[in-house]
Amino acid sequence: MKLKTSKKKILIISLLAIAAIAGGLYTRHYYRQHEMVKVEIKPFKTGKGWGYNVMVDKKIYIHQETIPAFAGNQSFTSEDDAVKAGNLVVKKMIAGNMLPSLTAEEVVGLGIHPIPSAQ
Repeated sequence: MKLKTSKKKILIISLLAIAAIAGGLYTRHYYRQHEMVKVEIKPFKTGKGWGYNVMVDKKIYIHQETIPAFAGNQSFTSEDDAVKAGNLVVKKMIAGNMLPSLTAEEVVGLGIHPIPSAQ
């Protein structure tokens, strides 16, 4: 008879341990899923070309109408160029820079070349 009680205790303890582990994994998954933010690049047409918005959880975080780091307020000449620049900004955000800026070297390194302004 003692053997049955011992087996019951082991079974109950095992089931409780499995339930605790499963509950912990579910809770961890739930909170990790809700901590994530959705970041995306949304290109848009401007009067002179293209710009982009960096969207964080469907809200505009950065609105960029012109090519950064160059004088003259020039828009991107293509949607693809705007997206490339926006993606680099997002990479910088992921690296920890929450208000990133691009340098002229980085922009040119993406293959984006502003049209020289006529003087």
